[in-house]
Amino acid sequence: MIYQKDEREEASNEQEWYSAGVRPVYALNDQFKLVGELGFDAVKRDKTATLTKLTFAPTWSPKGKGFWDRPEFRLYYTYAIWNKEAQERADLNNAGSTLSSTGNFGTSRNGSNFGLQVEYWW
Repeated sequence: MIYQKDEREEASNEQEWYSAGVRPVYALNDQFKLVGELGFDAVKRDKTATLTKLTFAPTWSPKGKGFWDRPEFRLYYTYAIWNKEAQERADLNNAGSTLSSTGNFGTSRNGSNFGLQVEYWW
């Protein structure tokens, strides 16, 4: 969880940001895990922009099932949903970005993606 408050000279530019997330991991055996992630963000000015995402990621961890064992290779699928305020702010501040009405999902306020993620530490 995180909270941030930005105070500015103009009170109309002040904002509060709330973020929370959880990432449960279940080891099926010594090398394979099921990972899930749920996240929520809210940025409040005069109105509140929100984003919620859910991710599912089957994971191969060749060095073991421990939480800190690396490398990890994850196939992931993420579904996200955001509100109209989030889309309008994206249109204003970052046209063409994922949440904006000119981004990958157009005027829809939800979308999904998938891919491969590799995590390795040294």
